[in-house]
Amino acid sequence: MNSQNKTPLITIIVPVYNTKLYLKECLETIRRQTLDKIEIILVNDGSTDGSQSICEEYKHIDNRISVIHQQNKGLSASRNIAIEKAKGEYILFVDSDDYIDIELCQMAYDYAKEKNADLVRFFYQEDTKLGMRFHSKQVTLSQDIIESDIDKLKTAYTSGAMVWKFLISRDILILNNIRFPENLIYEDMYFTTKLALSSRRMVVLHETLYSYRIRRSSLSWATDSVAIDQCKQCCNLGIQFAKELQVSDMAIDFLTNQRDKMIVNLTKRIDNKYNTEYPKEVFYE
Repeated sequence: MNSQNKTPLITIIVPVYNTKLYLKECLETIRRQTLDKIEIILVNDGSTDGSQSICEEYKHIDNRISVIHQQNKGLSASRNIAIEKAKGEYILFVDSDDYIDIELCQMAYDYAKEKNADLVRFFYQEDTKLGMRFHSKQVTLSQDIIESDIDKLKTAYTSGAMVWKFLISRDILILNNIRFPENLIYEDMYFTTKLALSSRRMVVLHETLYSYRIRRSSLSWATDSVAIDQCKQCCNLGIQFAKELQVSDMAIDFLTNQRDKMIVNLTKRIDNKYNTEYPKEVFYE
C-alpha cells in the first residue's frame, strides 16, 4: 500500500518474539486499517521460529512498515526503541499474537480529536480456544471526560493495566519521559500508572476494538517467584511516581490495593496455574 510519504497520524508499535503462528493475522488486521495515514514499526526481538522472515516479507509488501532487528532484549526494550523512532501524532501498541478491528485507528483517532484528548481508552475482548469473551466491567466506565487522578487510575486499571487498550498521544510519552522499565516483566503496571497520571484529558470509547489472544506461553501468565518480585517492583515504581506527583491519598491507596491484589493472584497461580475462570482448555499454544 502506498502512503505517499505522508506524516503518519498514528504509529503502531508491534514487538515480535516467536509468534510465527499468529503474526500474519496480526499484521493483516493492522495493514487493513481504514485510516491509511499510519506507520507500522515491527521490532523483531531475536526471534528463532521464522517470525523474523515474516517481518521482512511484510516490509516489502507495505511501505508503511519498517523493521528493527535486535538481539533478544525483552518486551520493554523493544517498545522503547520503537517509541524513539515513532513519528505519529499518536501511538498504539499491539502485541504480535493479538489482532485489532480494522476501524480501531480511525475511530480512536477521530474520538481523540473530537474530545481534544491525549489518551483514549477503548474496549477489548479475549480470544480463547473456547470462544470470545468480554469483560463486562468495561461497560461501566464513564463516557465523560476524565480529569481527576483517581478516576484516571480506575479507568486505566479496569479489566487490567495492559497498554494496548489505549491510543496515546506521543507528546505524553516524550514530554513526560514515559518509557517501559527494562529487564522487568509486568512492566505495564508502571507504564500505565505513569501514563494515566500524566495525561491531560482521558476519554473512553465504548467500542470493542482489540482482541487479546489467551496463550499460556505469554509473559502475561508468568507465575514464578521471580515474576512476582518483578511485578511488585513495577507496581512500586508506579506508586513512587504517584507520590512524587503528590496525588491524593485515595489514588495512592488505590495503587497499593491494585499491587496487593496482583501479588495475591500471582501467588495463587504458582500453586495452580489454571482455575475456573481460565481452565487449561481456553489457552492457545
